[in-house]
Amino acid sequence: MLALCALPQSISCIKTGHSRGLDWSFLLLWFFGELLMILYTFERKDIPLLTNYIVNLVFVIIMLRYKIRERK
Repeated sequence: MLALCALPQSISCIKTGHSRGLDWSFLLLWFFGELLMILYTFERKDIPLLTNYIVNLVFVIIMLRYKIRERK
C-alpha cells in the first residue's frame, strides 16, 4: 500500500497540470529519500522494498515534473 500512497497526488498533478500545492522542500526531500532507500535496498537485494521505492520514485518524479514545468 505504501507504494501506491502517492498515486492520488500524481493523478491530481496530471489532471490539473501543476503541483502548486506541494512545497519544493517536501518534494526534494521525498525524492532524495527514495533514491537513498533504493540504493540501500538494492544492496540488500530486498525486492519487495525495492519495488515499493521505485514505484514511489516514479510518482515523485511526476510531481516534480509538474512543479518544474506546468502544463498550459
